[in-house]
Amino acid sequence: MHLHDIMGRGAGARRRADTLAGRLALALALFVCAATIIIAAAEYVRLRREHLRSAVVALDSRTRLVADRLERAVLERRRLVAVWPGLESSRDLALDDVDKRLARSLVQLAGDFGGGATAVAADPRGRIVAASRRELIGLTLADPAWLAVAAPRTTLSASPGAGRILVVAAPVSARGGALLGSIALATPWAELLAAAAGDALPALRVSDTLGVTLAAGPVASGGGALVRGRPRRVALGGPTVEMTLAQPRAAALAALPDAFRPVLVLALAILLVSLPAAVIVARSTTGALRRLQAAAIRLRADEQPDFGALAAGAPLEVRVLAGALEDMVRRLEASRDEIARQQSLATMGTMAAVLAHEIRTPLAVLSGAADVLGRRGAADPETTELVAFVREEIARLARLAEDLLVFARPRPPEAVAADLADTAARALSTVAGRAAAEGIALETRLSPAPVVADPDQLFQAVLNLLQNALDVSHGGGAVEIETGTRGGEAYLAVIDHGPGIAAENVERIWLPFFTTRRGGTGLGLPIVRRIAEAHGGRVAIDSVPGEGARLTVTLARREDA
Repeated sequence: MHLHDIMGRGAGARRRADTLAGRLALALALFVCAATIIIAAAEYVRLRREHLRSAVVALDSRTRLVADRLERAVLERRRLVAVWPGLESSRDLALDDVDKRLARSLVQLAGDFGGGATAVAADPRGRIVAASRRELIGLTLADPAWLAVAAPRTTLSASPGAGRILVVAAPVSARGGALLGSIALATPWAELLAAAAGDALPALRVSDTLGVTLAAGPVASGGGALVRGRPRRVALGGPTVEMTLAQPRAAALAALPDAFRPVLVLALAILLVSLPAAVIVARSTTGALRRLQAAAIRLRADEQPDFGALAAGAPLEVRVLAGALEDMVRRLEASRDEIARQQSLATMGTMAAVLAHEIRTPLAVLSGAADVLGRRGAADPETTELVAFVREEIARLARLAEDLLVFARPRPPEAVAADLADTAARALSTVAGRAAAEGIALETRLSPAPVVADPDQLFQAVLNLLQNALDVSHGGGAVEIETGTRGGEAYLAVIDHGPGIAAENVERIWLPFFTTRRGGTGLGLPIVRRIAEAHGGRVAIDSVPGEGARLTVTLARREDA
């Protein structure tokens, strides 16, 4: 691959990035990626919080279970110890030989709570007189304060070499009420907790009401981030302890990756679907713009632009822009045609002015010569006929010269209040003689049509329309003239019943010097159009070949009328 190929591809990529489609696709892609990442991150945070909350709930549940077990264990010991002093064997404390039946009872009491429990009976001085373990008989308790009780009680004491022990003690009294001694059940605290906590023991921490730690498993006392349950207080019938279960945060969040994996897969799926969709949306959105761009390039190259039909799914702004551009092109073409027409008219006007000037002088000479010839040959019928023919042609040429001057030198309208109906009546009186001579009926439907216009120019336009209608009527028939108002406009219409206008000539009749009638100048209707447009109005033709034509001049209606 050559260097210029690589540079060409790079330049192409930069051009694509500079296009609206490229920028829109990039913006959509970035938006989709950012939105997906934010949603995925929010879902990760929610799942993490949910897992930690679930871990705390699970720890609370296990703490409650351990506390209930510990309370039941202590309650059972208190209940049995409270019952034991009432047994007959317990009253053997009053005898000298008590190590037989009472000892067996203490062995049975300790055996009900496992091998770690120890049951003893002591006299009021604290000397052990019977025990579930024979080696304790005869010993004196180092701290006999718990023996001086008047009712069952529970203590959590320290025992040398055995750690903390839970002691449940109850007094033994004679039938007469004399204190014989005490019976106590001692259970190692660690053993009691192990039985109550089970596999939760490593995560358990127990402290007294002063916050002193009584027991702590390796998990609860270890370092690192921990998730702890809510503390729960346990009343042991005397002392009160506070229990808490803990769990490593990593263990609590161990299931988080599996829970988050579907979210991650969904996010990736969304990206895989959304990114191509963003490109498609960008291309479809800007596709119509590319067509407009191509049309603009053709227009700049002075070629005919092809806007084509925009897709139904094109954005509203693009459709509006396309419509505006098409309308602009049509207006430019219309302006170009109008400029060409005005230039053509200007050129023709200059020629017409020259021709009119050149024609009028010879016509004056010919008119004078015809008068002389007519006087000399008045007695000769043939000469009289020839003179009449010459005068008729001179009059026709004079009208042509007059039309040429009107066409060549249009003057601005001197607008005053006027009425198309009055102008029509004035023009009708001018052509009435000709119409009667040719047997053509003039039918009128004149309603007020107030306008602001130049009366003389309006008269010229109406007279041209009437003369044109009389010319195409060929004797006989009728010519109609109508005036009135429609909404904010006033109109004048001249209707003839002549041969009509062929479809291919409807636009050509407005061209100067175009005529299909022998002897016509081709200036009458162009003058009418020029006068109407100078007044801000328009001329319309409605013609059916073989049935006649209707020519309508429409002007703005006078506001005060």
